[in-house]
Amino acid sequence: LPLTDAADRYVASRIRHGQDVLERRIGMENGSTYAAPAGERTELEFLNAVVSEADCGLHLDINNIFVNSVNHGFDVR
Repeated sequence: LPLTDAADRYVASRIRHGQDVLERRIGMENGSTYAAPAGERTELEFLNAVVSEADCGLHLDINNIFVNSVNHGFDVR
């Protein structure tokens, strides 16, 4: 999934649709990546944009952050 404006709008629209069908607020989870995602923004900027646009919660998966730090060589802190 590229970290782009178009992708965050698409993901947010799918989350909003799910919330409308379920008639309740849901949460999305940050993913783990094995190859660096292409895009215009950071993962944090992407997640913030989706959560804001979809008006949903965020399930922050600490293990996925750790996996990404190992796979992409950044300090998890």
